[in-house]
Amino acid sequence: MVTLRPRKAKEEAAAPAAKKGSTVKHNKKKAPAKPKPQPSATEAGDDSSLQEFLTTKVPDESKHEDITWLYHAIQTRAPDCPPELQGTATLAFGGFDYETKSKCSGRWSRMSIMVNKTGLTFMVSGMKDGKYLLEHFDKKQIGRKVSLGKSCIRFASLETVHRSVLEEIIQAAAEATISPVATSSSS
Repeated sequence: MVTLRPRKAKEEAAAPAAKKGSTVKHNKKKAPAKPKPQPSATEAGDDSSLQEFLTTKVPDESKHEDITWLYHAIQTRAPDCPPELQGTATLAFGGFDYETKSKCSGRWSRMSIMVNKTGLTFMVSGMKDGKYLLEHFDKKQIGRKVSLGKSCIRFASLETVHRSVLEEIIQAAAEATISPVATSSSS
């Protein structure tokens, strides 16, 4: 004997309409895996985040020297900006939590190094005199063959960038105002 049970409203809404005589298969989708939180460099040791970033996220060894120079320049000029791995190809410095006026929240950083196919992107967050920090610098002042946005510098190699100007930008980013809606935190 077969016992029938009535369908619940949720099951009826989720079940597709079946043709007479056909068998209905229910596809159960698995929930996507939640990303594992990345340890900050201060938890794991001084240069461990750099080494992990280089070995796991940067297969192109020609970029290792440029990333290492940027990493040490940031650590020297902005010691209060601890490094942490973010996402798939980002090494962030000086992470902070933020909340917008519309109550959206998240995590961002003062500076970050991102790897892309053509080179590196150096992101800089911060404001000075009501303008984005990088708006105070001219493209020619930063270097040749660079692409300059409101908060990022893209370049193929550090050979095309004036390192002294990058050091000045790093120092300014460490001292810059983030935003009135950001709440600083380094965890």
